[in-house]
Amino acid sequence: MFLRPFFLMAFVIVGCGSRGAEDELRRQAMFGAVLEEAKDGVLLKRILAGSSAAEGGFQKGDVVKSLGERKINDIPSLLAALAGRRAGDRVVVGYQRDGQSKQVSVTLKEKIREQGKGYEVIYGSVKNGDFRQRTIATRPRGEGRHPAVLFLQGGHTCFPVDDIIGRPSAFVRITQHLARHGYVTMRVERPGCGDSEGGPLRDIDFTTELAGNIAAVRALKQNDYVDPDKVLIYGLSMGGFFAPLIAREEPVRGIAAYGTTCGTFFEGVTGQRRRFLLLAGKSPAQVNRENLGHIRFWYQLTVEGKTMREILDSKLVPQSVLDQWAGEPPYVAGRNESFYHQIADQNLAEMWGKVAQTPLPGAGEDRFPRVLALLGEFDWHTTHSEGADWIVQTVNAASPGQATKVVVPQSDHFSNHVKSAKESFAVLYGKQPRPTAPFNPAILGILLKWCDATVGKAKH
Repeated sequence: MFLRPFFLMAFVIVGCGSRGAEDELRRQAMFGAVLEEAKDGVLLKRILAGSSAAEGGFQKGDVVKSLGERKINDIPSLLAALAGRRAGDRVVVGYQRDGQSKQVSVTLKEKIREQGKGYEVIYGSVKNGDFRQRTIATRPRGEGRHPAVLFLQGGHTCFPVDDIIGRPSAFVRITQHLARHGYVTMRVERPGCGDSEGGPLRDIDFTTELAGNIAAVRALKQNDYVDPDKVLIYGLSMGGFFAPLIAREEPVRGIAAYGTTCGTFFEGVTGQRRRFLLLAGKSPAQVNRENLGHIRFWYQLTVEGKTMREILDSKLVPQSVLDQWAGEPPYVAGRNESFYHQIADQNLAEMWGKVAQTPLPGAGEDRFPRVLALLGEFDWHTTHSEGADWIVQTVNAASPGQATKVVVPQSDHFSNHVKSAKESFAVLYGKQPRPTAPFNPAILGILLKWCDATVGKAKH
């Protein structure tokens, strides 16, 4: 629900020219106009200089009616028609001007690319099976090898991993902060999202997504400007879920995990739903009644490993719960049922313990990975006990002193600056117009200090 404004803004901004040989994975296409809903079409309120729309001869006041074979009724339909297009593609656009129907063939330009201040931004890709996933790396201006951080995004659906409009997410802000302080960083898109091949994401299982993340950290280490013995992982939420599984296959110097779990997926999702209902103003009796339906749904899916068709046929789950989670079988909340079957099999506590005992090359006396478990003070998406506390307890039981926990003051799951969990809930799910909350920069200093200490970097 938070994606649409971003994608709309990204769509309307002018795209740059294609860069050709420097990147074998073509960038998503952009049209380049300010849009407004119109009757049976989309009104072009302003044409941006140098854009695909400008070169196609479009003018203010034109109404787009079709793109390729697809009829355009509104802005979402236009965005959907462009979603699979790549820079360099030609498409016939039907439009209306002064009451007359017209058509023009347009060569689409690529979406603009993120720019770095004091560092280089490199768009590349990694191979995952028979498809490629977009990577976005930063490189400090200085010569030699640098410490590096692989950033793993949260959530489980398509989220943008770059900043092309000057309004970066907290995830991107944190990446850019480390980039400005001498770190190589890398972000990787999920399969089928953004520029990446391999989609649609809803058909990608957990194992395949994990393989792409492992490929990314291996590719990061192979860069001639990266010190392979000083590679770290920062995992936000679901990214922190992936982090120990990646590090078990491809060892790293340290892991910082923010707002993630160390318990079972079933306990995590049903516990979060209980907190959601309480923050939504439900009474304890209502919470018990409603959450029982969620427990019945997720127990069948993740503990018993049932298919969506079997769950629907069981008639045990209230329709109100199915309306929240269940799509047309085999899909659940935007992902295939196999994604959840595989994720439910992961024993994260066991994996954190194994990672903690993985010796690292060239690390001297401090030869095991360091771990930082971060949690926002008002992060209601996760709990201390099954998240940060369990990670620290598990790691230190295997390698004493290697893990620490830090609570980020006045922060929620998305690094919003809030004064309570209730305020965080209102920011995310409040009635329209939703209140807003500024980014909380407290995490920047905490993370940078830990990264510097972990890789033995001089203080800034």
